[in-house]
Amino acid sequence: MPKKVGTCQYEGCKREPLPDSKDQYCICHEQRDDKDIEAFNEEIEKIMEKKEAKFYDFIGFYFPEKFDFETIYKYLKDRTFEKKIDFSHTIFNCEANFEKIKFKNSTVFLGVKFKEEANFRNAEFKKASNFKDTIFKEWADFMHTIFEKKANFGYTQFKKGGDFRHARFEEQAYFLGAKFQEADFSYATLKKTDFAFARFQEEANFGHARFQIAEFYDAVFEKKADFWKCSVTKRISFSNATFYDTFLLINVGGKPRFDFMYTRFSNRTRIGGNTYLGRALFRYSTVEEVDFLGIDPLEKLYEEKLLEKKCDQEKLKDEEEEYCPENWEEVSTIYRKLKHAHQKHGQYDIAGEFYYREMECKRKSYREEKEKGWILNYFWFWLLRILCGYGERVKNIVGCSAFIVFSCSFFYYLFGISPVKGEIIKFSFESGFSLKEFGYTVYYSIVTFTSLGYGDIHPLDASHFIASIEVILGVFLMALFVVVFVRKMSR
Repeated sequence: MPKKVGTCQYEGCKREPLPDSKDQYCICHEQRDDKDIEAFNEEIEKIMEKKEAKFYDFIGFYFPEKFDFETIYKYLKDRTFEKKIDFSHTIFNCEANFEKIKFKNSTVFLGVKFKEEANFRNAEFKKASNFKDTIFKEWADFMHTIFEKKANFGYTQFKKGGDFRHARFEEQAYFLGAKFQEADFSYATLKKTDFAFARFQEEANFGHARFQIAEFYDAVFEKKADFWKCSVTKRISFSNATFYDTFLLINVGGKPRFDFMYTRFSNRTRIGGNTYLGRALFRYSTVEEVDFLGIDPLEKLYEEKLLEKKCDQEKLKDEEEEYCPENWEEVSTIYRKLKHAHQKHGQYDIAGEFYYREMECKRKSYREEKEKGWILNYFWFWLLRILCGYGERVKNIVGCSAFIVFSCSFFYYLFGISPVKGEIIKFSFESGFSLKEFGYTVYYSIVTFTSLGYGDIHPLDASHFIASIEVILGVFLMALFVVVFVRKMSR
């Protein structure tokens, strides 16, 4: 639709253009700092005085360097905008001072350019606020700001940085695709926050922040990302995120679900303290780069628990179905990476626990897949688990050895042994059980098991066969004990 002659060329504006305007803009839309500030203030006052208007219309305005926001605020009661206010595509070439302002209705800052500092400290947004596609060339100060409804900062650019310390987002907050030079959300409260595809070029500080649900899908952290002592009540996702520098996830409060699927960790990642990882997802991530500080070994990974439920044909929730691994080999790979991560940082005992779980998943894999030769492989892994816990349980070897010694003692007592000097030792119902005689059989079993062969006692009848079996098992278990013991001690 063609513009009327004698009106401003900005779409929707009916004001008269300035005589010397190159673009035929009115005093409000003319993008010059030397325009008549008094005439501009008069137009602002007309907007504020127009009581019949449904909203304050500042769409596309250019606020010159010398503009004083008291021109607006003197019309506000208790510094409160009662009606909707629209600053879409506005340019602020002055310091934008919205400190302690209450926006009682919805607020629109869509596509705004803040060329100087933007001050929203202690402001209150009672309804939805829209900062989508906004550009903050200097610092954006939202310290102690309260957003009671949805806040949209999608694709917003914070050229110097955004200060959201102690800010409170009581409903959804969208930072989808936002770009931060620096970002400070320390002590902020973020109920449901989406930082998907966001990019943090300098330090991102979320220390002591309180999350309910947070999404950092495909976010990029080029410098330090600090989540020290933050708290999460439900879940926080770093799926597909990339960390190029330090990433601190230490002493995180709560027992949330951490999603690290496809996450690319740097070798300066630190996760630990009292951070609960019982519901963490690590599939397809570079978790082998992580330094886990003070984390107790998990009994089982969350992914293993999900797959066990699936294999037991238990009904999974929709989100559990989404995160459940396809097979045991995937879970085994996660344990292998966690083992390498702990070995890399000298935490060998914990690495051993993850190695044990890795072998357990391999055993389950043979059982589930049932490929050619699976029975033999499954039996071998089962035997290793029983005998030595895949080389990680010295106590298993000691227990098995004790079991064999006492079992063979029982058979020796049943079938009989003959001391060189003395009567034959053999159980009979007439004489009953003799603890002293059984002690001799235990002694003989130990001597046989360790292959000492003193020769002071000889087997009788079927005891020859039992002694032969015990010698073979003893040689094997003694060698296995030395291997496992040396392995554990050399770490």
